[in-house]
Amino acid sequence: MRKEILLHAKDNLKMTCLDGCYPEQRAIVLCLHGLAGDKNSSVIDRLSQVMKDENIGTFTFDWPAHGNSPEPERYFTTAYCQEYIRAAVSFLKDRYGSLPLYCFATSFGGYMAMLYHLNHPDTFDRIFLRSPALNIADTLTGFMNEDQMTDFMNGKELDFGFDRPLLLGKAHYDDIRAHDIYSLAPLYPEKIFIIHGELDDVVPVRDSQLYAERNGIKLYVLAGADHRYKNSGDVETVMEKAKRWFL
Repeated sequence: MRKEILLHAKDNLKMTCLDGCYPEQRAIVLCLHGLAGDKNSSVIDRLSQVMKDENIGTFTFDWPAHGNSPEPERYFTTAYCQEYIRAAVSFLKDRYGSLPLYCFATSFGGYMAMLYHLNHPDTFDRIFLRSPALNIADTLTGFMNEDQMTDFMNGKELDFGFDRPLLLGKAHYDDIRAHDIYSLAPLYPEKIFIIHGELDDVVPVRDSQLYAERNGIKLYVLAGADHRYKNSGDVETVMEKAKRWFL
């Protein structure tokens, strides 16, 4: 049974978390959700069940301004998102010592996972990326039509949210453009596995293909799958690949 807990990050920002760790676990998976998602992701929930069958715990949290996070959009920055990962890693290392630590990250979470990996390459023993938004600046503007793009670049905030509003402006765009990972080669590419839907309508599969080819990263393209993996059997394939990667 996963427990809801509250952690504190830099500047006393509150992190709303789901802790699925337990004494008998032999490893931990830190799960990072995507843009406008939350820690109650159905895929993360399913992964938690699959991993528990293998005596592996899971831990996840809401990004600032996401899910149940009490923090507003001004804290949804690259620096604070990286700090959230650092705070979660520190909590897990302090509590569970030297257990292997893995990362399962989706879309925007994949971008954040790889940015963290670039700066802290020894943190995660293995990384599993599901449809990662590695070329995040282009992914963000890919949601916009011509008029929205013009307004956005002229300073208008747009709502990227679903259940909860998520107002992002050009400052957020400039922030992620200043933290490019797509053109950089990660250390330890053998630690990384990418799965991407062939028909992804949010993050182009070609982004993952080029990144994997350039850096010698294992990639599995799931035929017929879109960004949400809605087809029968799609999520089961993700679980099978993640299980094999982490075991």
